[in-house]
Formats: sequence, C-alpha cells, structure tokens
Amino acid sequence: DAVDFRYQGRGIEVKSAAYLQSWKQTKPSIVAFDIAPKKGWDSTTNVSATESLRSADIYVFCLFAEQDPTLANVLDTQQWDFYVVPAETFNTDYPTQKKISLDPLRRIASAVSYADLKQNVDSFI
Repeated sequence: DAVDFRYQGRGIEVKSAAYLQSWKQTKPSIVAFDIAPKKGWDSTTNVSATESLRSADIYVFCLFAEQDPTLANVLDTQQWDFYVVPAETFNTDYPTQKKISLDPLRRIASAVSYADLKQNVDSFI
C-alpha cells in the first residue's frame, strides 16, 4: 500500500536504520532515512498515484542505536531510539528532500523510547 499501516485513520510510514550491519564493517554506518515523495500504490484500488507525494500522515523512524557489536541485541527495545514526525513537517520544511540524516532529524524530533512510542504517535493523531 502507499503507507506501511493505518492507525486511527492515519497513514503511518515506518523507516529503520542502524549503525551496525550484518556484514563486516570498518566503521559504523551513516544513518539516513528515505523521505522522498513517491508515487504510492493503493492496495484497495490497485492503482498507482500519478504524482509523487508523501502518502503517510506520520513517519516513525526507528534507529537501532547500539554501536558495540558485542552488546547488540535487536530484540532489546532499550537499544532502539524512535523519532515521530508528522509528514506536514517534511512537506513544509523539506518539500523535495529525498533523505534525512540523523542530525537534521534530531533538530525536528526528540528520540523517544519504545515505551513512549504509542503516546508520541497519538500526539499527532
């Protein structure tokens, strides 16, 4: 579909990134998330949009923040940071931008824990 899922009538897009990868690394990965407008596909009508836009109402960025491979456990929610941003922020402030790196993301959103994620998403509903 044009969004990852719908919640309370709002489209939510989820993006993830990590410093660590499953392949051998000489340094941690640079964190960046895709925010490019796209020609979304509607699963109900089986029709793709004719123009590129951000179909989601809300973006949830998930960062696996652990950088020590000996401590990394992707199932440990305390090793994740979550950032919630309404799409309107990107449409207004970054209308044609395709990616956002971590520093600019942190200027527009604060990291929240997994325990606070639902409340943070609900604040934009």
